[in-house]
Amino acid sequence: MTVTATRPTRLARHDAALGSLLASLLAEVPEFTPADAGVVPLNPPDIQPLTGQDPGEPALETAVPVWAQAAAGFRVLQFRIGEFRFAMPMVLLHSVALLPDRVTALPAQPRWQRGVVRYRGRTVVLADLGVLIGVAAQCESARYMLVFGDGGQALVCDGIEDAVLVGKDDMRWSRRRQQRAWLLGLLVAQMCVLLDPDVVANGIRHG
Repeated sequence: MTVTATRPTRLARHDAALGSLLASLLAEVPEFTPADAGVVPLNPPDIQPLTGQDPGEPALETAVPVWAQAAAGFRVLQFRIGEFRFAMPMVLLHSVALLPDRVTALPAQPRWQRGVVRYRGRTVVLADLGVLIGVAAQCESARYMLVFGDGGQALVCDGIEDAVLVGKDDMRWSRRRQQRAWLLGLLVAQMCVLLDPDVVANGIRHG
C-alpha cells in the first residue's frame, strides 16, 4: 500500500478543522473559555450522536479515572481520522492492527458500522467514530483498526501517531459528561481529544 506525503494545504485544513473542534470542546472544560466555538458542526442534523450511556449502565464518573491517577502519569495513543486527531488510553486498548483486506458488510446496520472482520479468532465490529459520536471527522482512507472494549469492537482510522506520556498537569478533564459521554477530556499540549473507550464500546454494542 502506497502512502503519499501530506501536503501543506492539507495540513492547513487540518489545523483549521482541529482548532474549531477543540474550541467547541474546550467550552465544556471550566478552565477554558474560547472566543470562537462551533465552526465545525459537532452534531450534524442527520446524525444521532452518542451523547450518553445506555440506561442500564452505571452513572458516569466525574472524577479522574483510577488508571490515570498514577504518579508517573499514563500513556495515550494518538490517531488520526481524516483531518482530526484523537487519543485513547493505552491501558484500555486491546491491540492496534492493519485493517484486513476482507471486511464483511452486514445489511440493515447503522450508518456508523463499517462492517465486521475476523481477528484473533473472533468477530470484530468496525465503527466509524465520527458518525458514531456525531463529530465531523470523516475517515478518508481507513488503514488501521484500534481494538478495544471486550475485544469485539474496533475503530477504523487513517493513521497512527505518537504514544504520549500524559502527566496530571497535561490533562483537562471534562466535567459535563452527560452532554458528551465519550469525552474524557483534552490533552492540552497535544491539542487532542481523549476518548472514553468504555463509553464508545458500549455505544457500539448497543448501536
